[in-house]
Amino acid sequence: MYQINDIIFYGGTGICQVDDIRTEPFDGAPSDVLYYVMHTLHEPRQTIFNPVTNDKVFTRHLLTQEEAEEFLAGASSIEGLTAPSSKLLREEYTKTMKTYLPEGWVKVMRTFMEREAAAVRVTDAERAFFEAAKRHLFTEIALAYGEEPKKAEARVWEALTMAR
Repeated sequence: MYQINDIIFYGGTGICQVDDIRTEPFDGAPSDVLYYVMHTLHEPRQTIFNPVTNDKVFTRHLLTQEEAEEFLAGASSIEGLTAPSSKLLREEYTKTMKTYLPEGWVKVMRTFMEREAAAVRVTDAERAFFEAAKRHLFTEIALAYGEEPKKAEARVWEALTMAR
């Protein structure tokens, strides 16, 4: 169970902070269900009410600094995605993003960058996956190190470009 003030990754929404844990967080909510009341870090006015027992939405604690250091040390060896067609590649992007894990975000980023560098036409959907992966990864690394997102962004790019 998460605690008040924990910062977690919450499914497709992204990184959230648990503001409260209570029953009846809004009018009409069942009084016998305990809810996490959260807000997203990227859209602080967006409030999420999620039953504590909900196992249908993926949640996890963010990386610690030690875990982030270990992850970044191996990030340069993470390969991009491959697929024999654009349709199958889009499915791979979707499936990989739904792991909600930093390794998957690096795979998406690397794939996009490699395709763009090879002058392959990238779609708006690929660009959206790339931007979401960057936002999630940079924010998680920034939080792990307790630093500004720009510094974390530089840290990630350095880790990704180290000799493979």
